[in-house]
Amino acid sequence: MRQAEAPGLGHAVLCAEKLVGEGPFAVILADDLLYSPTPVMKQLVNVFNHYHSSVVGVEAIARENSASYGVVDGREWEEDIFKLSGIVEKPAPEVAPSNLGVVGRYVLMPTIFNHLRALKPGAGGELQLTDALQSLLTEEQVLGVSLYGHAFRLRQQARLSQGHGGVRTSPPGGEGRVRGLFANASAGCVGGGGMKRRRNGAEVLL
Repeated sequence: MRQAEAPGLGHAVLCAEKLVGEGPFAVILADDLLYSPTPVMKQLVNVFNHYHSSVVGVEAIARENSASYGVVDGREWEEDIFKLSGIVEKPAPEVAPSNLGVVGRYVLMPTIFNHLRALKPGAGGELQLTDALQSLLTEEQVLGVSLYGHAFRLRQQARLSQGHGGVRTSPPGGEGRVRGLFANASAGCVGGGGMKRRRNGAEVLL
């Protein structure tokens, strides 16, 4: 299946509705490469299987970078799991509801399609999955999961851009192996951003 045009992530997900059917499904954004000893999708699926509600991968970000992320609001429910009360696409730092940014990994209930079909253009004039999640929050629970791993951000011209923070604990050589996969193909591999949990030193501000 191809998206004939690109009016936003919400539109891209909606294009898959007939293929998905009536079951839960995952969304994986290709411009966020995530390395972890425990695959990040397994981390999300484990939470989904326990709570049976939509889950969104999140990480602590620098507030000055909030305009590049969807940013969530809510409260910590248990360690590394947040019950969301709001989510906004690319807010200015001064109005961002927290410093928890959405990583490009989701496990969603099929009810999201009801909200995607009702979308109107949001940030950037695009149909935003973030806005559909905000609408979904008015009807059912959505959780944010602080992921364990290391993030590599792909940006324009196939460059890996440097993230906001330090590197999280990973197996010896793990980061180098991932980085090496792109060293020859990518002009200017300059680093990745760590996805940090609070107990590993990143402060979460809700």
